[in-house]
Amino acid sequence: MRNKFVLLLQYSLSVVLLMACQPQGFVRGGGPSASLEEPSQTATREEKPRAVPQRENGPEVPDTPADREPTVKAEAEKPEQPDTKASDKALAQWCRAISERLFSVSTEHCQDRGFVDSGYRSVHNRIIAVRELPAEQQSQIGRVLLIGGTHGDELTSVSLSFWWLDMIEEAPRAIAWQVAPVMNPDGLLTEPAQRVNANNVDLNRNFPTQDWRTESRAYWQEVGKKPRRYPGETAASEPETRWLVNAVETFKPDVIVALHAPYGVLDYDGEYPPPLKLGELVLYRLGVFPGSLGNYGSRFLGIPVMTVELKHAIRMPSRE
Repeated sequence: MRNKFVLLLQYSLSVVLLMACQPQGFVRGGGPSASLEEPSQTATREEKPRAVPQRENGPEVPDTPADREPTVKAEAEKPEQPDTKASDKALAQWCRAISERLFSVSTEHCQDRGFVDSGYRSVHNRIIAVRELPAEQQSQIGRVLLIGGTHGDELTSVSLSFWWLDMIEEAPRAIAWQVAPVMNPDGLLTEPAQRVNANNVDLNRNFPTQDWRTESRAYWQEVGKKPRRYPGETAASEPETRWLVNAVETFKPDVIVALHAPYGVLDYDGEYPPPLKLGELVLYRLGVFPGSLGNYGSRFLGIPVMTVELKHAIRMPSRE
């Protein structure tokens, strides 16, 4: 199992070495989004991660079953079967809106990528689109779920999702992929773009983790009740969170890769030894938080979560 994981992670990492390149501007000019303030690249992190037990020179040790709270489980909400015409219209609107926001994605390019309707909608009824790419080789080594745009103001995470998808399509595939470039379309497409969704909930603090009920609200108070960190009224209260809970349940990934910005590090949560470097991004384990995807995936479900923290939230690395 360990060898399988190492091969899987190395393969998935190999398609994003472009992050060592120089950044270039990519936000559409002339509109409100052009005035987005990127979080300071030198600022200290706003949050303090919970202490995570560590093995000597190894990964975190999951808490024992006796130490855990009763399992917190999201509603087993299943998406409605989307109407084909309505889905096509929603996908076309989604591509146009993303193209208007980002220089790096044209409407035509987006529409040619083969996205499908997940059946889930955001708070403002925007589509959550996905693309599945099956492994081409019989000796499939695993399944990877790739997620961008969890935080709407991290525009580079959306653009990189599209770039990553292009590279997956061009290379021989030993891995099955599911790619969702925009988990939080309302946050991305509002003016100006914002971290939280339309209900002002931080989706990366809303997952149904073991510690959500006892620690999420106290932790939010601990960080000064910052609106950007609000975990929601209940675990998995948001439709975007419930989409991802369902995606993990149905796609059954071996690894989850989440794209974020702007801390410029490679974060990792999981049982197996982590990669030490990705281009210029060096491993720096940020810890787990109540309701975070890293916490939910690695500690609750046993799925390794790799978080690629780009150096810039609104400036992409160059392809050159």
